[in-house]
Amino acid sequence: MDSPRDPRTPVELNLYELSCEEASISYSESGIDGKPQLSYAIPDRSYVFRAEEIRTVPTELGRQLSVTLEATPDLEALTLTLLLPPVNLDGEASAISTIAIVTRHRSSVGGPRMVRGQVLSYETLSLTGLARAVVF
Repeated sequence: MDSPRDPRTPVELNLYELSCEEASISYSESGIDGKPQLSYAIPDRSYVFRAEEIRTVPTELGRQLSVTLEATPDLEALTLTLLLPPVNLDGEASAISTIAIVTRHRSSVGGPRMVRGQVLSYETLSLTGLARAVVF
């Protein structure tokens, strides 16, 4: 029989399910294969990223997860950055709200310095959903 969890012991959240009108994002710290996985779906396309494809950086804003959605050499790249705020578990799941940023990186044969005008442009997604601690 399992003993009750000590409420003073931090629980490691490992599954985030987020969405907005334009997109849905799911991130698991360690899926069935034991590796992180991030999925991103928009109406006409879906993406799945695993392990090393997900770049993780701790920041003052929370954990920043970035993936490259598309890249066309000498033209542009499209990246998705998800901010995961610190969350204290409230029961089995905690409601969260955060943002993701889709960034268009313009370039040229001569690199970004040869691009006229703005090099980076951003689309912000306001996401809501749940953070959970699950056993895979």
